[in-house]
Amino acid sequence: MGGFNLLASYNVADTFMHYSWANAWTPWFVGAILAVLMAASILGGTRRLTDVTGYMVPIMAIIYLGVGAVVIAVNYQNIPAMFSAIFPRRLRLRRHLRRFRGIGHDVRHQARPLLERGRCRFGS
Repeated sequence: MGGFNLLASYNVADTFMHYSWANAWTPWFVGAILAVLMAASILGGTRRLTDVTGYMVPIMAIIYLGVGAVVIAVNYQNIPAMFSAIFPRRLRLRRHLRRFRGIGHDVRHQARPLLERGRCRFGS
C-alpha cells in the first residue's frame, strides 16, 4: 500500500510543477500539506473521516455537475457537430432496422418446420 501512496503523492506534487508560479519548494509544500491531511485522517479516526466525507461528497458532486453544465452551455454551438462525430452518416437507422427485419425473417422461416412438426406430434 505504501507504493501506491508514494506514487499518488509524487503525481500530485508533479502536477503543480507545470504552473508558472511553481518553484523548487513547491513539492515540499505539497508534501507537507499531504502529510498533514494524512495524519489528520489517521489520528482523527474513521468516525471523523466519514463525517467529513459525508459533507464533501455531495458538494463535490454539485460542483462537478455545475461545471459540466457550464461547459455544455459555453459550447452549445458544438453540440450538433458532436453528435455527427459520434453518429456518422454511415450509421443509418434504416440499415440496421433492415438487418433486424432480416434476422426476424430468418428465424421465422427456420422455426416454421419445427413448429409444424410439433403440431403434428401433439395433434393440434
